[in-house]
Amino acid sequence: MKYLFTFITSFIFIISIAQEKSTVFNRVLHDFGLIEEERGMVITEFKFSNQSKEKFKIVDSKSSCNCTVIGVSNQEIKKGDTLTATVSYDPTGLPGRFNKSIELTFEGKKGRRIKRYLTIKGVTVSLTAKNLLLKTDSLQKEINVIYSYRQNKIGKKIDVKNEDYIALIKKATQLALMHKSVRILITIYNKEADYAFEKLLKDSYNKINKDLINEGIPEQNIIFLDPKVELSSQDEYLQVALINKDSYVTPKLNEDVIAQVSTYRDGKEKTISINSAQQNALPIYFQYFRGGLRDIDTASSNFKLFFNELTEQIKDKEDLVELLIVSSASNWVYSSDKFDNQYIATLRGDKSTETLKKQLKIAGIDVEKLSFSKNTKIIGPKMNKRNYVPYFYRKFQYLKIIPVYKVDAKDVRGASGFIHYYKSSVEALETNTKPFYSFINQIEYLIKTQGFAKIKLEGSSSHTIIKTYHSNEKLAYVRIEDLKENIEKALYKRGVNPQRLEVIEEIVLVQGPAYGKGSPEEYKKVQYVKALLVD
Repeated sequence: MKYLFTFITSFIFIISIAQEKSTVFNRVLHDFGLIEEERGMVITEFKFSNQSKEKFKIVDSKSSCNCTVIGVSNQEIKKGDTLTATVSYDPTGLPGRFNKSIELTFEGKKGRRIKRYLTIKGVTVSLTAKNLLLKTDSLQKEINVIYSYRQNKIGKKIDVKNEDYIALIKKATQLALMHKSVRILITIYNKEADYAFEKLLKDSYNKINKDLINEGIPEQNIIFLDPKVELSSQDEYLQVALINKDSYVTPKLNEDVIAQVSTYRDGKEKTISINSAQQNALPIYFQYFRGGLRDIDTASSNFKLFFNELTEQIKDKEDLVELLIVSSASNWVYSSDKFDNQYIATLRGDKSTETLKKQLKIAGIDVEKLSFSKNTKIIGPKMNKRNYVPYFYRKFQYLKIIPVYKVDAKDVRGASGFIHYYKSSVEALETNTKPFYSFINQIEYLIKTQGFAKIKLEGSSSHTIIKTYHSNEKLAYVRIEDLKENIEKALYKRGVNPQRLEVIEEIVLVQGPAYGKGSPEEYKKVQYVKALLVD
């Protein structure tokens, strides 16, 4: 019905344009396709022109939900003028398919009004789920099994009352909540080549799907891989496996020991071994804020899952653990706030830390032995309503909690920085190079040993005239975002959680000679993006 509504809306719009040429859009529908919730807001632009003899201006703009924001000028549009409407969609906390409508109201001569309708749609998945949907065949391997349920007696139904099956549903629910999706592979082993497996397969699919939905997991987040029916020379059984190649929950058991730490238990000295798998297995908490003096949301399912995993792993090892509390605010100015954003970030971080301590005490954790390290920062572009819509700044309003075992990484496994020089404003960032790989090697090593890594990013543009972006400052910022995304993708491909990488500062520069007063070589020197590791 949604697609029918979209088609009818678009059809009516085209008819109205044919009847009366006034404001004409280059398109009325944009399909974002698959987008990752972790990446935050996505943006598209609709261009429109005035093809009538009278002047118009936009007097009102509406969207079907608060997750969709329209940025458009209210200046007068003369005959032949072309303007752009920027539409942003924030997928945070909104997994699954979306179809949003936008209404623009134009006012012409003598108050005559014309309404125009635009549509955006797509599917929101987690980053892991997107990779799965694009590469399903590469994930259907037994070595990627996180947890499995085995039923030795096979007939036409799966045994939903079995304790192991109940444990499977519980584990699948945890994975779906942590990673926004869960992948399930059903395999049937039988001696007979002509075994009629269809009824058992259908029943297993329906029961698992229903039970996970009852646990609150959206159906679009339950991903069934292509089932397998295997011939077996001996055993006959049904296996349901949870497949998650890039899981950060279950550590590998063959990791090298990175530290031997001495501690005291019951008055006796004891040595505890810590390996990189244990570092990566510690859970991370992440929460976005819309602004203001808000606290950590202890009632959310994400926090509860994080907290249960954290307390289970650090119990009786409190003196080995440090909690990094990162509170970030953007440069957006809130007219209702009485304090500056640095104060907001600091107070929000302090309040969240105290709330976390109270929760840990209730759970029986010795808070006095834990180490807490707080980092508050203001990040993102300067306040600019013309170049950035309000929701763009929300991605910099967040709280992150990174628990780590206190281990010093001393070896150097790669470069401590990366820089790329651009030949033009539209040139793509080249990451298929040895310097980039070497830089990623060092980040990966620090994350696997220390549990985190900190970097500082810097994007620079010259004063040359650009057409693609509104300003040179925005071009420099786009370069930073591009490098950040490529670093995160590179880490993700290696099975390293990008959330353990902390960007502590983003510097945007517009420098060099004024336009027309410098040589090509002088301009090239200031067209770059770079990243540096920070101790």
